[in-house]
Amino acid sequence: MTQWRRRRLWTSLSAAALLSPTVAMGHDQGAVDVDAPLSHMADMAAAPLAIAQGGEGGEGGEGGEGGEAGVDPERAARDPVAYLIALDVIRAHYLAGIGAYRAGNAEAAAEMFVHPIAEIYFDLEQIFASHDVRPFDGLMVRAGDHAFSKKPVPEVVAAAEAVLKATEDAASHAPKSDRSKAGVEAEVAADMIERAALQYRLARAGDAGEAFLDGYGYFSAAAARANAAKESIKARDSRAWDKISDALDLLEKAYPNAERLAENGPEPAALLAASSRVALAVRGL
Repeated sequence: MTQWRRRRLWTSLSAAALLSPTVAMGHDQGAVDVDAPLSHMADMAAAPLAIAQGGEGGEGGEGGEGGEAGVDPERAARDPVAYLIALDVIRAHYLAGIGAYRAGNAEAAAEMFVHPIAEIYFDLEQIFASHDVRPFDGLMVRAGDHAFSKKPVPEVVAAAEAVLKATEDAASHAPKSDRSKAGVEAEVAADMIERAALQYRLARAGDAGEAFLDGYGYFSAAAARANAAKESIKARDSRAWDKISDALDLLEKAYPNAERLAENGPEPAALLAASSRVALAVRGL
């Protein structure tokens, strides 16, 4: 396990244990044993939390160049686009984690499952509560614990899919707006496409830790959202859908699976250009 990944895992799981009352108390999501994931981390982490909180950046977005930019809780409280983007960032990590675990990379999967707890979920916890969303941080910790424990693939996938199901429920509580549903869905997909393209650039450069797996997750989240809204987007603006479809086709060539970058994938500039065309096409949809 790389030092960068060890720090990130330790920070997320420690935050989950220390900051989340629903996890610490077990809540009604199924008596989550917080000591279990932390004990796994104690075996893998050579540095305490104080070290984890310092040190270098290594993930796109933390340095300002990649697709791992955070979310905007203040905007998410009133804007369905920002709210759904935040949920899709969580979903992206779980989709990537499922892919990584199926490919035999348990450590990467565990990191994907726990990272959004501290980075995303806690920032949105009060917003979820105000929108009557049932807490699901305990489910997130359980998925991470299953991956750390290297449980059978079906058990880990089921735990991760429970989180995905919870995000679907949370999405149904999104803030209302005057935007068309197609416009909202298209803009969220555009954001995921941009993140995937930015992570691809970093991954191809070889200087951004696990940028590839992050990008694979963003591509997976973008494809899932766009395809679910395909008919409504096409009905509103078929040219906008064409731009989205073109970008997804390129991303599929860049991220053929959760194991590694395509050997002869598209140039990062082509993906970034396609992402920009999507952003322009969905504006005001």
